[in-house]
Amino acid sequence: TNNQCTTRDSISLSFNQSPNVSIGGPQVLCDGDEIILDATFAGATYLWSDNSFGPTLRVSEGGMYWVEVQADGCVTRDSVVITKYNRPNLDLGKDTVLCSQTSFLIDPKLSANGAQYNWQDNSTNPTLNVTSTGEYWVEVTMGSCIVKDTIQVTFSELSNLTLGDDRVECEGDMVVLDVAFPRATYQWQDNTSSATYIATE
Repeated sequence: TNNQCTTRDSISLSFNQSPNVSIGGPQVLCDGDEIILDATFAGATYLWSDNSFGPTLRVSEGGMYWVEVQADGCVTRDSVVITKYNRPNLDLGKDTVLCSQTSFLIDPKLSANGAQYNWQDNSTNPTLNVTSTGEYWVEVTMGSCIVKDTIQVTFSELSNLTLGDDRVECEGDMVVLDVAFPRATYQWQDNTSSATYIATE
């Protein structure tokens, strides 16, 4: 209104919804694995830190990743830090046979810092001392990396080994000496290595 003159105008305002986007908080990644970051929003366009334009990003390396999502003229940006761990090289060794009344220390010998151990008996020490026959395993976790290995330990008893009493045989006779024992190796006085020995003199 100006003196006796009046005029009117109007405008319609609408507020578009900003894209509701989250690609997650800090995450850890094990070497050889992948993480898919998902920024999907209906009707949106995308720009990732590697200049790709899809709704998702496949990540296999550590670092900071970000995405810009635009929909209806509104832009939202989110970022995430990915930490990558190397997978522990776990090896408990070959299956082992030992004499009874001894013990055996199972030692994964991992030098990785921050490794967590879980043995089959729920112990969490980095090593395990065993005194009985059985299958033993450990699961090692470091970050998101989980590795597992198993070893069979057998304690064997050889106390019943005997060649028998001293004896006298007739010339031309043969005497079979038999010391067969499970999983054993043999060495006779003439360096033969079978489980039996035929004596003829």
